[in-house]
Amino acid sequence: MSIKLIALIATLTLTLAPCVISAPQYGELCNSLLQCNRYTENFDQGVICMYRANDTEPTGYCNMFAVPVGRCHCARNCGAFNDYHDDGEFVPELGRCVGYVGSFCFNGWGVNDCVENAYCPGISRFDLRIDKMFDFYAITVLVGLVIYYFFLRDNTDRSDEPPGPLVWPIIGNIFHLARAEGNITQKLGNLAKKYGEIYSLKVGMKRVVVITSKEAISTVLTNEAAFGRDRMGTFHDRTAGKNLGIVTGEGEMWEKSRTWTFKNLKEFGFGKSSEMEHFVQARKIIYNYVLRNPTCSDSLISEIDAIIGTSGVLEVTQLFSSAIYTIMWQMVEGRIKPGDEDDIKMLVVKSDAFIRSRSRGSGIVNSFPFLRFVFPQTLGYNDQMAFFNSCNKVAGKLYLDAESRLKENPTSTPTNLVESFVKNFSNDAKIFCRENFQIVFQDLLIGSTDTSSSFMECVILYLISYPEVQQKIYEEIVAIQGGPGENKFITFLDRKSMPYTQAFLLELHRNAKILQNSVPRRALWDFKYKNYVIKKDTVILTDMRLYYEDKSIWQDPETFRPERFLTSNREICNAANIISFSVGKRNCPGELYANLVTFLLTTIIVGRYKLSVPVGQEKPRLDLRPGFAFKPYPFQATFTKR
Repeated sequence: MSIKLIALIATLTLTLAPCVISAPQYGELCNSLLQCNRYTENFDQGVICMYRANDTEPTGYCNMFAVPVGRCHCARNCGAFNDYHDDGEFVPELGRCVGYVGSFCFNGWGVNDCVENAYCPGISRFDLRIDKMFDFYAITVLVGLVIYYFFLRDNTDRSDEPPGPLVWPIIGNIFHLARAEGNITQKLGNLAKKYGEIYSLKVGMKRVVVITSKEAISTVLTNEAAFGRDRMGTFHDRTAGKNLGIVTGEGEMWEKSRTWTFKNLKEFGFGKSSEMEHFVQARKIIYNYVLRNPTCSDSLISEIDAIIGTSGVLEVTQLFSSAIYTIMWQMVEGRIKPGDEDDIKMLVVKSDAFIRSRSRGSGIVNSFPFLRFVFPQTLGYNDQMAFFNSCNKVAGKLYLDAESRLKENPTSTPTNLVESFVKNFSNDAKIFCRENFQIVFQDLLIGSTDTSSSFMECVILYLISYPEVQQKIYEEIVAIQGGPGENKFITFLDRKSMPYTQAFLLELHRNAKILQNSVPRRALWDFKYKNYVIKKDTVILTDMRLYYEDKSIWQDPETFRPERFLTSNREICNAANIISFSVGKRNCPGELYANLVTFLLTTIIVGRYKLSVPVGQEKPRLDLRPGFAFKPYPFQATFTKR
């Protein structure tokens, strides 16, 4: 009842507010003559000034006038009003000017013009015609009633839905989130403490359900009713609103694209640990002496060595992006051919701008999509679309090149993912068209490279912040490959003999929380979780932050302690509690890729360099800046060759 009362008061306030505006008195502007400027017809002041054209210094005659709407009054001179040319009576009283002054004409000085609709604004601010006033109030009342309706609709009869804060019309709970200190997940966590493991919000016109516990995440996200995607903002525009790709695709498009893509990536190395290691450690990407090729100057290790000599300070931000992009490029294209390096560098630059832009206004754009066209630069829309368009251009070129090669030799066996994709066009043109490949290409880049690059920056951040942890990892590396200069290299299979390194990476997922919110889902139909109904088209968000800080699960969640994932026998435990890549069929398809690449890169870096905080600098901050994947704030690290 209190909600209805509040809404009624708000409605009456909106409706009656205009009535308290004091009306100007009749004749406010028309009581006195106003000084005329030369050669001026000043209709806005309710004054007409006419001049004799044959005078050297013409004298201006100023007359106030008041002529009923629709009448035409003629004056032989500026000082005398004469007869009308149509029915009606002249209104001589000054100050009776209403609304629009009717047309009037002048003659006697060679002027015979009718001026239509001169306006007296000073008098008619309130004294508009009564029908216009009625229209104004009618519209105000209607708007108030509409607001009242939406207020009641959003806040009553919610007994079967998850609880949540009071919802305001149009804006929803945007103010609740706007008051968040720091990133938005902190505010979501505060709401969860108040409303529980599952609660509802209204963000703009979208109804949102937030889930925070492992039980809720595991149950809701594995339900097929929650397999939809909410294509909004730039993710809507990148596909022109079409159902395409893996990340934002739905139904048959998503299922076939995902299944085929990762089945065939396995054929070309993705998912086979030995083959993946070949991609990671070969072709000049990371470790130049893997192939005994000391002339390679564009690998990650060569780049680091060239900068530091034997010891030096590096800016860690974006340090790993090129290497990780190159690895994924080879997953798709199978090789690095002339000209590809330029495309990779361009995508790295565009990707960095894309990531930074996501922290500027993605939440606002998702809530009020029309704003991306009003403030495209401020909200990051231009940078995001520039990245998508660049990806489309590169992917389109790869597709056409593969198509051309297959036309020249139609019986050839595909040697990479692109050729295999093109060759299947005849089997299913809807799935294997160029348009869908462009979006799949984007999905692979965004889903794998951004996450892995951000994670590796966190690896360096935590290793310099916890030198004792770094030393334990190094001891495991030495136990397997020997000291610096040894020829044995760590493989992904060696991870079984490196439990502390695995525990470090698991604890980094938990403590750093790079993936605090998984890609939003959308309810395809109404379904229940416990006693609550999640309605069709509701957006489903996960809050990993609160889960990873739950003391009932982690005891001392604020402490960085890899040992929590080790038993007394130094075996891995509790690994299943790390669900950063989501759960169910719609989990992140690049999980294996990310785990393998980050494991190998970590062991290569720690095995070759001792990492530390630069002399004279304080330890960098461990909290992360929001984005598609959360990233460390810019920081530096000293790399010293072992």
